[in-house]
Amino acid sequence: MQYNESGRPLSQEPQEYVFKTPTIIIDTREVKPLPFDDLHIAGVKSLPSERGTLHTGDYAIKGMETVACWERKAMGDLYGTIVGEHSRFKRELERMRDYKYKWLVIECRPSDFAQYVNQWRSWEKFNTVICSLCKWGAEYGLRIKWCKNRDTASDYIARCALAVWESERKGERNAGRKICSK
Repeated sequence: MQYNESGRPLSQEPQEYVFKTPTIIIDTREVKPLPFDDLHIAGVKSLPSERGTLHTGDYAIKGMETVACWERKAMGDLYGTIVGEHSRFKRELERMRDYKYKWLVIECRPSDFAQYVNQWRSWEKFNTVICSLCKWGAEYGLRIKWCKNRDTASDYIARCALAVWESERKGERNAGRKICSK
C-alpha cells in the first residue's frame, strides 16, 4: 500500500489528490488540439492530457471540469467567431459564466491579428472586434490572453492549469487568477 506525505493511504485520498500534476482534458470536438508534451515551463516538461467531452470550452482540468476552462482560438477562427458566429459564441460564454476560472486563449499577437483583419477589412472593423472582446471579458469575467503562437498557448494553459490545480488543492482563494493574469 502506498501512503501520502501525511501517512494517509492513497486509496483513501480523493481522486484529484492522488496525482501530482493535473491532467488536461481536451474536448473531443477540438480539431487541432494543442500539445502538452513539450512545454517550456521551469521544472515541467509535459502534462498528461486525454480526450473527453467537455460541457464548454476546449480544455479543462480532469476532476475540475466545471471549475476551470480554456477556449482556444486561432487567428482566423477568432475573426470568424466574432463576425459570423457571434450568437453561438455568446451561448458558450453563458455556459462559462459560473466557472471560477475561464480564459479565451488566442494563438496570435494583437498586432498579427490587426494585420490579418486589416488586409481586407478596415481599422473600424478591427476596433469593433477588439471592443467585442473587451465587452465580453468584462461581462462574463473572461480572461483574454494573446499568445504568440501555439507553443506559447500550450505553455500558458499548462501554467494556469498548474496554478489552479495547486490553489484549489490547498483551498486558496483566487490564487490561480493572480498567477494567470500575466
